[in-house]
Amino acid sequence: MDLILFCVKTYDTEAAIKLIARAVGEDTKVLTLQNGVDSLDSLNEAFGRKAILGGISWTNVAIEEPGVVRHRYPGPLVFGDPNATGSKRTLVLKDTFLQAGVAAEVSDDITWAIWEKFLFICAVNGMTALTRLPVGTLQACHASRELFVDIMCEVYSLARRSGIELSEDTVERTIRHMERELPPGVLNKTLGSMYFDIASGRRLELESLNGAVVQRGKQLKVATPVNSFVYGALKPWANGEPMRNGV
Repeated sequence: MDLILFCVKTYDTEAAIKLIARAVGEDTKVLTLQNGVDSLDSLNEAFGRKAILGGISWTNVAIEEPGVVRHRYPGPLVFGDPNATGSKRTLVLKDTFLQAGVAAEVSDDITWAIWEKFLFICAVNGMTALTRLPVGTLQACHASRELFVDIMCEVYSLARRSGIELSEDTVERTIRHMERELPPGVLNKTLGSMYFDIASGRRLELESLNGAVVQRGKQLKVATPVNSFVYGALKPWANGEPMRNGV
């Protein structure tokens, strides 16, 4: 294949790697659009750094039922080569996406962009799954807004300790951007993918989001009390509805 879009849930990463192995050749590019910050490492180990592109999608979608995906609001596809900034193949791929009607941007530092999104989605997914409430309602309540911001601040500290130089105003800018780009009517309906998974009794990407923050925090000696709380509260639901699975 010329290009493989790697878009599975993070808990299916290893199985998907085995499924595509025979389709990855000398000149194949594998573009991961998964949540979390571990996908690049997993794919680099499987196929080598030369083959892997990193990416994020800012489109908010939800699986309503098998074969039905609801797009709640559009957003750009941002991608790049972690090992070769400005490579010709990324520019060609951008043009291919644009010609297909897909809003696409090439990032000069895709690792930075992935961590910036990670900071945001840990808060959105963790808080909406935990409270079963949309972002707009959480932002309107001072106490829940503080928790939302604290989750992002912990991820920011973890990124800096990991050598990812997010700008000092990242958290504040992310909140401003969210409130500016999403009008109240949309913000009041915005829910993370983990909310929809927990509401449907499906597995959660908890280990790759708040769980990854907790694990990396322990390794790097970064305090993550709020992410630890979210992780512990949602852990019984990680493999689906607890009673259904005998937890």
